[in-house]
Amino acid sequence: MKYRLENIDLGDLEDVVIKLEDSFGIQLTGIDLLKINNFGELTDIIKEQIEFKNEESCTSQQAFYKLKKIIEKEFGIENLNPKSELSEIFPKRERLLRIKQIEKKLDFKLKITQPKSILLKIFGYLFITSLLLFIFNYKIAFMVFIASIIGIWTLHKFGKELSINTFGELAEKMKRENYSKVRRNKNSINKNEIEKIIIDTFSIELDIEKSELGRNALI
Repeated sequence: MKYRLENIDLGDLEDVVIKLEDSFGIQLTGIDLLKINNFGELTDIIKEQIEFKNEESCTSQQAFYKLKKIIEKEFGIENLNPKSELSEIFPKRERLLRIKQIEKKLDFKLKITQPKSILLKIFGYLFITSLLLFIFNYKIAFMVFIASIIGIWTLHKFGKELSINTFGELAEKMKRENYSKVRRNKNSINKNEIEKIIIDTFSIELDIEKSELGRNALI
């Protein structure tokens, strides 16, 4: 059965490919997405560019234990397991500071916080309102426009709501977004994991059901 990946433009595809480049520590030079017919071809091209040594070790476990070791050392929290709640590891009062500490040790961003959705909606409405106000009053519209932009930026920078819930979910996120950096040998891969990571990344970033990402899915 063939699927067509509807409402996915070239820019969005390029953004996901860049995320995969960053995760695997590769550079996919010369790829013309317009010449790729289906998801299988795209997956094969990405896999062909990953030429590191194959080591059949689980990257999820390596991400888990790497993060576990850092948290134990930095915060003295022990007995962590995949179901451990991130809200307990990163209490709201110290959340951004603790996350920043961990990111410094990992040398990459975790990207696990977000603004409260209700506040984001409010500033989103302000932004739309400002565009409509330009028809009637330029000065007021400009003030509302600037206020909405500053508000949205501030919310994203200082938002404290967790976007995922458990320690296990965070380890999987690290594996997906920073594959080469969480492996003990950064110049190695587990070939059995690569296709799943590609599918997971496309599914999450483009909000597509995994069932629609078969090899024959038309692009």
